[in-house]
Amino acid sequence: MLDDALSLPDEEREALVEVLITSLQWDSPEDVERAWSEEIVRRLERLGRGETVAVDWDEAKRRIRARHGFE
Repeated sequence: MLDDALSLPDEEREALVEVLITSLQWDSPEDVERAWSEEIVRRLERLGRGETVAVDWDEAKRRIRARHGFE
């Protein structure tokens, strides 16, 4: 889906961005903070159980770029 969106002409990508942004339901700052706190706890628990491995930011960027063909 991302590749399809990125292959659109600039005008169509801009229109898609507008539609996507306006479709978002914005939560209150408190809701966002609570959601992030819960996500941090979930991630730390997974890390503690060995279900995931932490990588540094440079490695994360490399993986993201490689996955999406930006290398």
